[in-house]
Amino acid sequence: DTLLEHRRHRLRAHRAAARQRQPGGARRLTRARVGALLALAVAVAVVQAACADGVATARIDGDVRAKVRALMWDPVYRPVLAG
Repeated sequence: DTLLEHRRHRLRAHRAAARQRQPGGARRLTRARVGALLALAVAVAVVQAACADGVATARIDGDVRAKVRALMWDPVYRPVLAG
């Protein structure tokens, strides 16, 4: 099992849990949110692989996922009004 496969498995489990929490199994995660979670998982895997391979230019101590998430761009879209 690679780290990326592990992250994909966790994402599938998270989606299944979200569906179970809502009546009728309605989907709770949007496609954009799933994409963001997958992007975060890939970014964390890249950081961990770079550290393990000795090619990282900086050391990240503590919660790697939280630090990577803090560095990710989170777009905020203004509403578009017809008119």
